[in-house]
Amino acid sequence: MKTVHLIVVARRAPEWLAALESDYIRRLALFSVQVSVVKPAETADKEAKALMAKLAKLPPDARMILLDEKGEAIDSAAFAKRLSLWLEDKTPPVFVICGANGASAQIRRSAAHKLSLSAMTFSHATARLVFVEQFFRADCILRGHPYPR
Repeated sequence: MKTVHLIVVARRAPEWLAALESDYIRRLALFSVQVSVVKPAETADKEAKALMAKLAKLPPDARMILLDEKGEAIDSAAFAKRLSLWLEDKTPPVFVICGANGASAQIRRSAAHKLSLSAMTFSHATARLVFVEQFFRADCILRGHPYPR
């Protein structure tokens, strides 16, 4: 089973978030999701150092995809297709959700792709949960499961 990485800048996840996130991740059939947390810092540059340290521990060919409000907006079917291609390409995708300080210039430059969840603003915890649900939705789309209807 292939692994997708999700690195988030966050404090300890609330219990409700952890429970829902775990449930979606547990139900994946085609790939697994490994969530790593980086503690928030005073500036985006300080968070970038911690994020880059986490990224350095992953395979060197990993592809960083930044979740960013100015990123490309795609629908769930397109996300599923792209995720499938990234997994087939043997370049493990690493999704990054930065904290309240936003993404530093270094993180923006290092990202192979930038994706937007929505034009709307979500709390950090909600955005994280919505994105994990999109992993489950992508898994269902790729398996032909009726959930995404």
